[in-house]
Amino acid sequence: MSDEISTPLGGDIGSEGASTPKYDDNYVNGLVQTKKEKAFKNGYNKALEEVGNRQSQSSSALDQSAIEGIVNASLQSWSEKQQKLQQAQLQREKEEQDRQLLADYHKKEAESYDTGYRKVMAEASKIDGFDEAVNEVTIFNENPRLISLAGQVENSAEVVYELARNPHKVKRILDAGSSGLVEMRNLASSIKQNTAAKNKTYPSEPLGHIKSSNTGLGDGNLSNAPLGEILDYFNNN
Repeated sequence: MSDEISTPLGGDIGSEGASTPKYDDNYVNGLVQTKKEKAFKNGYNKALEEVGNRQSQSSSALDQSAIEGIVNASLQSWSEKQQKLQQAQLQREKEEQDRQLLADYHKKEAESYDTGYRKVMAEASKIDGFDEAVNEVTIFNENPRLISLAGQVENSAEVVYELARNPHKVKRILDAGSSGLVEMRNLASSIKQNTAAKNKTYPSEPLGHIKSSNTGLGDGNLSNAPLGEILDYFNNN
């Protein structure tokens, strides 16, 4: 009976002693191939895992970036809309203020014109030819501000009458702009001075005493002298 044992390394071990081991080529090649396949599979799986991790991280980063971009865009859009709404609100408020100021201005002008008109008409009856002079011109219809300004001076009707007869003076008042009232007051003052000068009366100088002369008037009293002596007196003096 043989005691030989077959091993994958090859060679026989007999009863008389062991022979030198010999590796079986097929076994070795199979073992190497198995190791290679296992190493390749492990490396492949590891590589897949790493790629997966990287893709996951990249995807997460991309997703986060995209979300931040959307949020920022939304915030910017909301901020721009808020600014536009605020600007529109401010514009509406300004327009409303402007309308109110304009309405107040027209109301004040209308009241001022009405006051001036009433004052002028109350004084007009004292001036001869007032109606004819004023009705012949259109400057007051075209420039109602003149009546408003005239109502703010003492001699309103005289000023209007003067402007009606001298339309060239109107331009100076209108061109003065905000200083129009100053020009109107200057005109009113000038008219008052001229009127006062025209109405002023100067007393006549008293007659001097008649001196006696050689004409024979005696004591120089004309009331007691004959008519002939009186005539001679004036002819010789």
